[in-house]
Amino acid sequence: MNKTAYTLKDIENIQDYEQQASEFLRLTNSTLDIRFIETALYFGDTDENNKRDIYEFKLSKNGREYVAKFSDSLANTWKRHGNGNENEGKYNLIKGGNMANSNKIKKENAILSQWGYNSAKPSDYTILACLQGYEPPATFD
Repeated sequence: MNKTAYTLKDIENIQDYEQQASEFLRLTNSTLDIRFIETALYFGDTDENNKRDIYEFKLSKNGREYVAKFSDSLANTWKRHGNGNENEGKYNLIKGGNMANSNKIKKENAILSQWGYNSAKPSDYTILACLQGYEPPATFD
């Protein structure tokens, strides 16, 4: 099957999840922008050991937008703060305090990208998969 010949019906047959997300966005003429906000407690958690990276995403199509927050998993947060090493990242966050300085994050993300390390921010698939299980708010056409 030629990549440019995909239809929305074909998406479920694509084996690579990231490719599914890319094709869905392309075929629906939608865009998904993801930006880092902070590393903090989320889900009403009070355990300082459970700080996680929090992002804001904007799903757009034809001038309409849906904006919401997304919290990454603890494992991904620890990996990012430990340069790919979960244990080091957990230690850095718990013992070293919050590392969510935006300049430091940008620098870390640039380094991780050079290494091919892809979890500096959630992927399009990660965001879209989480949205799939929820009904959109009444204000989203």
